[in-house]
Amino acid sequence: MKLSIKIGILLAVVACTPTHTNNGSDRKTASEAEDRARLEQMELEILAIIGDAECGDAAECRTIAFGAKPCGGPWRYLVYSAVDVDMDLLHQKVAEYYALNRDMNQKYGYFSDCMVAAQPTVGCVDGKCGKIARDRVAR
Repeated sequence: MKLSIKIGILLAVVACTPTHTNNGSDRKTASEAEDRARLEQMELEILAIIGDAECGDAAECRTIAFGAKPCGGPWRYLVYSAVDVDMDLLHQKVAEYYALNRDMNQKYGYFSDCMVAAQPTVGCVDGKCGKIARDRVAR
């Protein structure tokens, strides 16, 4: 290979190699990734507590505000069955999720739209709690 081609390849590789400075951003990124993973794991635990949200009638179906939008208020509402759930545990886990989500919003400077998540109307259809929208249930 000619020397000029070798030098060209070497310059291309060097130019495409990212520079690395350790100004704490690696630690922040790792920490943010760890926090996101923790938040996702907490959500899975909460959804497992809620389970299938089985019900006998609509009076057994409830909602709980979930998450913390940077502008304030929850990201959404979860639907659960009061009969089928350890409500103390559910409220504790949702509060822990909220606290971490709120802290992450501040720590990492997250932002969101400021739309308010509407608390849905819920009902019991075919033995499962769900959100009611125009005479239909969405789960």
